[in-house]
Amino acid sequence: MTAGVVAGAAALTLTPVLIVAALFVFDTGAAVEGVARGFVWLVGWLTAGVSLWEVLGRAGRIAATAMASPAGTMVLIGGILTAWLALAGLSRVMPVEQGDV
Repeated sequence: MTAGVVAGAAALTLTPVLIVAALFVFDTGAAVEGVARGFVWLVGWLTAGVSLWEVLGRAGRIAATAMASPAGTMVLIGGILTAWLALAGLSRVMPVEQGDV
């Protein structure tokens, strides 16, 4: 796998998580407005003649650089630990049924 594919997959995975986190942290109106502005910018770039692959490639390079930094690595580790703790907590709270595998 190339670094671009990994960075693209990470970007596609983390973008919805960051949007949902922004809804909890910031005012909902501000978060929705920020997402809408991002889409307007993207459409503006595409109508101006910027290639979608160029935009995705640049976003992938930036994401790969950010994830390769120590701070980016810590953010990814923090996300993994948070998900692990959430799953561990849910497994203790959810009832176990006999027919389930």
